[in-house]
Order: sequence, then structure tokens, then C-alpha cells
Amino acid sequence: MKDLRVGIGLDAHAFSDDAALVLGGVDFPGDRGLAGHSDGDVVAHALIDAVLGAAGLGDIGELFPSGDPQWLDASSIRLLQRAYEVVRGAGPWESTSIASPCARRRPTSSASRAAAKAWPPRRWRSYGAPEVVRGQQHD
Repeated sequence: MKDLRVGIGLDAHAFSDDAALVLGGVDFPGDRGLAGHSDGDVVAHALIDAVLGAAGLGDIGELFPSGDPQWLDASSIRLLQRAYEVVRGAGPWESTSIASPCARRRPTSSASRAAAKAWPPRRWRSYGAPEVVRGQQHD
């Protein structure tokens, strides 16, 4: 067995009436968005921190500084792809699983599950890992 490394990522953003809600690369039209220098996708940002952390390569702010104009309004899925490329280039790393729990009140769990079904699994399989998408709704 290769060296097993585990990365844990967590992200939180303030709500914004001026932003679209994007979670894990999925748009939720009509829901209040999250503020951010990029698209504010907290699911993708947490995954970026997890893969970078597992490889010992810092965090999202080091790789994608919020003061850098090239990341303004960037797709966080593209940032995740770039982070994974950096990790793969730094050593013989491969993902064995990716999980991203997301606790929220909106969108509802049923809306999130429906969006997750539309989420192309090949997006995560291209990273060499099975995907787990789950949500937890707090009443």
C-alpha cells in the first residue's frame, strides 16, 4: 500500500444578494448566492484545501490568492482542476475518494440531490477518484 494521506477542507462564505449560488460546480438559480473573489463555491473550495493539504502543499489562498485579478469570478471547478494538476505534479499522489458534505438550509436536500444527479460523475472520475456528494439540511 502506498503512503496514505488524508486532507480535510472546510470553507465558508458570507451570503450575497449580488452573487449566484454555486455548490460543487452546480448552479442553483433563484437561491441567494455566496460572496467570493471567484464564484464563491464553498464545496469546490473545501475540496481544493483537502487535496492541497493531503499533499502538504498549503491551502487555497496560497495557490489562488484573492488579491490576484486572474482569479476574479473564476470557476471554482477550474480552480479545483488546477489544484489537482499541481498535486499530481508534486509527487506520486492519487485520490482514492472524494467526499464533500455540505450543511445548509437552502437549497433543500431534494434540490441538491437532483442537482447532484445532473453533476457529471466523469468530472470527479477524471481526478481518479469516486465521488460522494451528500448534503445535510438543518431545520
